[in-house]
Amino acid sequence: MISIRIAQTPEGGLRRAAERARSSAPAWRVIAQRLRSSILKNFEDGGWYPQDWPASQRAKKTGGMTLVDNAHLRNSVHGRSGTSYAAAGPQGIVYAAIHQFGGMAGPGRSVEIPARPYLPERDGRLHNSDAVFVDAVLGRYIAEGRTS
Repeated sequence: MISIRIAQTPEGGLRRAAERARSSAPAWRVIAQRLRSSILKNFEDGGWYPQDWPASQRAKKTGGMTLVDNAHLRNSVHGRSGTSYAAAGPQGIVYAAIHQFGGMAGPGRSVEIPARPYLPERDGRLHNSDAVFVDAVLGRYIAEGRTS
């Protein structure tokens, strides 16, 4: 014999899920932390798989790591979140964009800086492993009220 007991009305569960969807700050906070961790890992690894960053002239000369001379860019990476968003990236670094996208820099814009993307996106789309993580965290939080 199979017996089913309903502990709550479906409307109550759906209402709570809708409330969590409207204000999912705990999930977005976890997502912001993950995005920040992904960016920092990219600095450790020297680029996103499968293509590493081209080595900088300084890194070639000193044997150091590209984009990590004094670590200002890496150390400026912070995550932030709210009730319906998560973001992570550098704050207060004027040269951050040139390293992400590449372009001309220096006196008279005479030096070409190759793109060394450190943010977990390509063509406006989140890196696949992070996108899967976002979907899982939001799904769990909305459905069950937990982030892990």
